[in-house]
Amino acid sequence: MLIAIEGCCHGVLDQIYSRVPKNVELLIICGDFQSIRNKADMECISVPPKYRSMGDFQDYYTGKKKAPVLTIFVGGNHEASNYLEELKYGGFVAPNIYYLGRSGCVWYKGLRIAGWSGIYKSGDFMRLRRDESLPYNRWTVRSVYHYRKDDYMKLRLMKPSNDSVVVSHDWPEGIYRYGSLSYLLKNKPFFKKDIEKGELGSPMNRELLNHLRPQYWFAAHLHTGFNATIDWNRKRIGGHDQDISRKMAKIENKDEITLEISDGEEDGEDAKIDEKTEPVLPFHTSTQFLALDKCLPRRTFLKILEIPINSTHRSVANSSLYYDPEYIAIMKSVDRHRKDLDDLSFRDILNPNQEYQDTVLKDAQQSLAEFGKLSPAEYDELFQVDMNGFVETASPESDSTQLKAYDNPQTISFEGKFQRVSLMM
Repeated sequence: MLIAIEGCCHGVLDQIYSRVPKNVELLIICGDFQSIRNKADMECISVPPKYRSMGDFQDYYTGKKKAPVLTIFVGGNHEASNYLEELKYGGFVAPNIYYLGRSGCVWYKGLRIAGWSGIYKSGDFMRLRRDESLPYNRWTVRSVYHYRKDDYMKLRLMKPSNDSVVVSHDWPEGIYRYGSLSYLLKNKPFFKKDIEKGELGSPMNRELLNHLRPQYWFAAHLHTGFNATIDWNRKRIGGHDQDISRKMAKIENKDEITLEISDGEEDGEDAKIDEKTEPVLPFHTSTQFLALDKCLPRRTFLKILEIPINSTHRSVANSSLYYDPEYIAIMKSVDRHRKDLDDLSFRDILNPNQEYQDTVLKDAQQSLAEFGKLSPAEYDELFQVDMNGFVETASPESDSTQLKAYDNPQTISFEGKFQRVSLMM
């Protein structure tokens, strides 16, 4: 399937869609989408007031314009967080534009897409998710987009898969070791200090990458194009490399000069990803990582890829989105054992506590067994996403900055389908 990947959106949908070829079947956007409906939404975006802009999204929200290709996105750290929180399990923010949720996993035309929204912040990660009330205070508006350990466990307990792509906003920590470090530092020399301290990227994305080992991992956030290949035959991605300073010195002495993406590369060219045939293994022997920039002239913000699909999945036949049963089963179980997760330490999260993991996975297997008893029609009714489910909640015509919370019908429907445990605390 031919898909397009875009880095940080920052509300410029018209420009992005104008660059997507007509034969592309899916567009994935890696965060900072900025689904701003009205002036009130701008009060919930973590951007200094002088830089806030309505952007193009309002026209897509009202139906004045329609996305020319199905668009799936994750949230970043510059979002109208109040709107995305209406759709915490995912849903359409506008016709043909689907938000993956705080975390999520769906199928489209045989392609499995998993991912999560936000960025890593060590001080918030160990706090469980809760539904923040409006209006957000100065702390909340800058913390609501920090993903938490319950978001993480819903992905971490999934099995490694060779038919998946994973989407995040921030990078996995350590990924710079597997591409051209010289190219990265040439474009972003101020990354040097973060790399030396082991703080460029998210340790939780690193752990998810080590476990899930998808065929592709897409990200954005750092406003530069970068690609890398992780060969799982060699070793997993470890923690901070204490000898990274020596490697940096070699680069500064021009011992390493290979660049993987040239400065003059045209936006929208195909990514240079090796599609070599591999032996059939429990998972791919490598993961291709691709990070992209924001949509600006002469920036590498868009790539077109042809990705092999799982032709046996039901989504191939009807071109609809489907929720992934394994993710749904684990999601339900993680929320059911919320108190047990709250008691786990950071070490237990990095190396999942065996007792907790066994309990959660046992419950998830029970749900999967029930899903397996469904007839094809029942399966479709439960897992098929309503492609026409979008409903306007906030008025786009309002000039008021007064915030109001809305019960989004898509979220109500999701909770009704899967008998969710409430996240209210």
